[in-house]
Amino acid sequence: MGVTDPAYDGPYVIQPMTSPQPFLAYCYFSPWSGKTLALWRPTLGIPANCAISWSNRGWADYAAGFGSAASKNFFIGLKNLRLLTSQAKYTLTIFHFHTNHNKQARALYSDFSLSAATYDFTFTSFASDPAQPADDGMAAASPRSFCASDRCVSGCYATRSAPGWFGPAPDCQGYSDLDLVMTWPITGEDEACDEAVYTLERVGGF
Repeated sequence: MGVTDPAYDGPYVIQPMTSPQPFLAYCYFSPWSGKTLALWRPTLGIPANCAISWSNRGWADYAAGFGSAASKNFFIGLKNLRLLTSQAKYTLTIFHFHTNHNKQARALYSDFSLSAATYDFTFTSFASDPAQPADDGMAAASPRSFCASDRCVSGCYATRSAPGWFGPAPDCQGYSDLDLVMTWPITGEDEACDEAVYTLERVGGF
């Protein structure tokens, strides 16, 4: 599809080449995003006003995914993310929105990929967009494994009390958790973002 038109935004059934079955995903064709696939999108005052719970979930939930792509409040699942990134090169972009100030920031990570579950869904990436930084540390200390409440090789879940990818123990800094309110310095101080969108774009297009 060679269009960039928000009218085409919405849930689509997709099936990566190595996936045993199709699954539902939310795709964007908007000018602000380009042709991208949403991976996870906690919305509206993350996480306090979310329709789904992000914190009270274990490894199995994060591996399978949860929420609704149709409602745009969901996590696509680590297994599906692994299947996607194993078939081609992808770029991960994280958008932070603050509607009160009509502002947005983004962090872009090239060559984003995820290992298999046997390696704790370890991700690797390289930051390549320093001109538009969002408050996120996924580029630091790559690669790193995923942490959930009931499975965390590094022990960083206990340190940060949140699921996600973390830097090395014991301080576990330079991390991107999936449960805390994201902030971005807009008026000279960090302010909570109204919405965050994590998108995946295939290098070279569809």
